[in-house]
Amino acid sequence: MDVAKMYDEVSERYQKLIEDSQYVGPRWVDGKLKTLNLQQGSVLDLACATGSIGKVIKSHYPDAVLHGLDISSNMVNKARETNLYQSVNVHDLDQPFSPLFNQTFDIITALGFTEFLTNPQSLLQCIAELLNADGRCFISFQCHDPDGKDLPRNTYSGTVVHTAYTENEVREFSQNTGLKVVSLENLVGYTSGAGYVCRYLVLELRKPS
Repeated sequence: MDVAKMYDEVSERYQKLIEDSQYVGPRWVDGKLKTLNLQQGSVLDLACATGSIGKVIKSHYPDAVLHGLDISSNMVNKARETNLYQSVNVHDLDQPFSPLFNQTFDIITALGFTEFLTNPQSLLQCIAELLNADGRCFISFQCHDPDGKDLPRNTYSGTVVHTAYTENEVREFSQNTGLKVVSLENLVGYTSGAGYVCRYLVLELRKPS
């Protein structure tokens, strides 16, 4: 099974999965946006799924122009039904996405999917290209602890591989693209139905002006 098929199959019950797993993404972004003084602007929601992050963004910035991308066509259809997004399109985020847009963004969210990418450094390069000066990226990485057994480099959803990273690695990814780390937190990202507690490194990044 690939990532697109995995999310296609759960699209109808995705909101319940978020709630049951206590997925941290919407709550964390909500807290971050409460402290961010941003004029109404443009936002790109990467791996937008059914629109849970988009809903949080619009609650803080109702006039923001919101665009979304997701690898799952079923998720994209669900996101379109919310009427939160000016555009939502299917895209594999392992492939460059900056050519898809002829504009830049004040906020880019990238939550809950970097563990499926073959090269997260390339993702951050695209984000850096599309952020406005002083723009913010809110991004998560599955956390790897090389000294322990609870947070291995790789975990699996069936045959789909999740790749986790250390704090030093994600700081290096960010710095290599010129993005400044405003904050980095180690939080419980979600708890799987099988009881696995997955920790996330969640970062607020800023593009220097």
